[in-house]
Amino acid sequence: MASFFERKVPLAHFTARYPAGWQIIASSLELAKIDATYGADPKAATLLKQGLQEELTLTGAPILIDCCPMMGVLTLNALLAADRV
Repeated sequence: MASFFERKVPLAHFTARYPAGWQIIASSLELAKIDATYGADPKAATLLKQGLQEELTLTGAPILIDCCPMMGVLTLNALLAADRV
């Protein structure tokens, strides 16, 4: 998922689809560097929301976002992008 932030790779590459009609974006160790890289960039806070809007336009399926408990760039992105928490 770090490549979503770094190279704008579509979220579809990181989304696992389940037969029940929902999707999940799982956390991974490579995401640890995102806070250090994008923590000071105010535009970074809305990147995930923009990517999710594009993905939802294509699939329409609900997406569950796995986040760490730390309030950093990734968790802030997820909270700003979420319809429900």
